[in-house]
Amino acid sequence: MPVTAPHASHKLKTLLITLLLLSLTTISMAQIELVFRQSDPPNETPGIPLAIEKWNAEHPDIQVRLENVPWADALNQYVREVQAGGGADVEQVAFVWTRDLAVSDLVMNLDDFIANNPPGNGIEDFLGTDLGVYNDSVYGIPFSVDTNAMAYRADLLDAAGVTPPDTWQELFEVSKTLTQDTDDDGRIDQYGFCFPGAGGETGSQWFI
Repeated sequence: MPVTAPHASHKLKTLLITLLLLSLTTISMAQIELVFRQSDPPNETPGIPLAIEKWNAEHPDIQVRLENVPWADALNQYVREVQAGGGADVEQVAFVWTRDLAVSDLVMNLDDFIANNPPGNGIEDFLGTDLGVYNDSVYGIPFSVDTNAMAYRADLLDAAGVTPPDTWQELFEVSKTLTQDTDDDGRIDQYGFCFPGAGGETGSQWFI
């Protein structure tokens, strides 16, 4: 009956342990590459490549590669790639897409990641986080904020005896007050609020 000598068994165990340690060392030394995809024109976001360059210099084991996909193609490409099991690791999406993508299970629930490793000074330090929430779970974290301004005719507000609004309800009330038939011909010729009806605000004006 064949038998295995004790010393042979010891050598086998030593070999297996050595191979396991080598395997773990290889895994730990392997460089991780993450793809960050964004859709704003590169000439408008010069800080992103600089931030990625800084990250890559400080984290040689985790390297980030930047991709740019124009907004016109971004959503369709994202959905197509994710459904096929691919796509970028981190993706910039329009805030209005986040909940629909969450409903379709096309974005990752971030609750556990945020709880175990809070971003920055904590999720509470971010602006507009409600835009990335669906069913009380976070699916997206804002990293940029659009700044809009509302212009108003101070003379018209003064004439109507109202002050510039600070809330949506006040905007509603002030807009109603400013909507008038100024020449008593039975038709409205002054509207209290005007905003663009196109899909984006670029080059447009909001005013009361």
